[in-house]
Order: sequence, then structure tokens, then C-alpha cells
Amino acid sequence: MWKYRADGSGTSDNIFSSPVLASDGTIVFSNTEDYLYALNSDGTLRWKHLINDLGYGTALIDGADHVYVNSVYDLLCYSIDGNLLWSSELYGLGVAPLAMDDQGVLYVRQNYHITAIVPEPTAIGMITMAGAFLLLWWCVSRTLRSLGGSSR
Repeated sequence: MWKYRADGSGTSDNIFSSPVLASDGTIVFSNTEDYLYALNSDGTLRWKHLINDLGYGTALIDGADHVYVNSVYDLLCYSIDGNLLWSSELYGLGVAPLAMDDQGVLYVRQNYHITAIVPEPTAIGMITMAGAFLLLWWCVSRTLRSLGGSSR
């Protein structure tokens, strides 16, 4: 058994995110001092990064062991080795949980709507699929209308 203390620079360095596990046993979590941590399965530090306005969000790890994390203003993707693969400014993300479907589409809450994003695996950057978002909005609005609700 082991324990790891996520010491930041201040006194409020509590861990509020849930840990997530990669296929190789790497454990990823964040603390309230805006650090994203990766630990080896034996509890030793693998890497850590300071991410402005990270907050209390829990990371998401996909089947290729890419680590996705959202801050208040950015969506970031790291390799399991801690290398930044890409980042994108998406205002209004907050610290809502991320979700990914089996096709690799990433879903994020952005202020008052859900945005569907297809990460581009071969280059730095990402493609925000406006068409996918519009299709998602159309499907949700039709469902709400059929239930007697509103799409706003």
C-alpha cells in the first residue's frame, strides 16, 4: 500500500478530482492548486503540469491512453508520458466532466450547451465539428419538442 500527497504551492492543495487509470496502470488526477498529476502504479510521481484555472475537473483517458482535461478556458490533450499533444481555447468549459463515445467523439459542456469535438490524432490542433454540433443540437431540439419542451 502507498499514499501520495499532492503538494502544491499553497495550503489548499486538496484533491477533489477522481483518479482515472490508463491501460499501463498510470493514475491521473488533479488538485485544487491547478496541477495535473500522473503517478506510476507504485505511487511514485511520473509527471505533473501546472494548468491555469484547472479547478476540480476529472480527466478522461481514451483507449489510446490520451489524457484529456478541461480548465475554465481550455481543453488539453496529453500523451500518457506527459507531452502536450494539443490544446484548444474553448471559453466556458468550467469543470464539468468530459465524456467520449466509442467513435472517439469528445463531449464537453460549454456554458449553456454541449459541444461535440473530434480530436485529430495526427497533428497538433483539433477539429471542432460544427456540423456534428449542429446535428447534435438538431437531434436534441427535436427530442425536446416531441416531449413538449424547448430547445433553448
